[in-house]
Amino acid sequence: ATLAAYPMTVCVVSGDQLESGGMEPYDYFYKAEGKPEQLVRLCCKDCLRDFKKDPEKYLEIIEAAAVKRQTEIESDKSTHLDHSH
Repeated sequence: ATLAAYPMTVCVVSGDQLESGGMEPYDYFYKAEGKPEQLVRLCCKDCLRDFKKDPEKYLEIIEAAAVKRQTEIESDKSTHLDHSH
């Protein structure tokens, strides 16, 4: 997953804004058995400990956000089909 495609603007663990207060997000690549590596953006390294306690729970939240974002992107495209800029 690329950073541009990451579906969330908040930390999946804390709910804090990513890149707030001049702090860089902590990027973690989660690898589950038999699955591709998945980017998880956290507000700080401390949240990684909580993420690792229950990764499936947080991955579901990220996946739901990705589906919602994809739906929004597709609906934006469809509203522009009838006219050009």
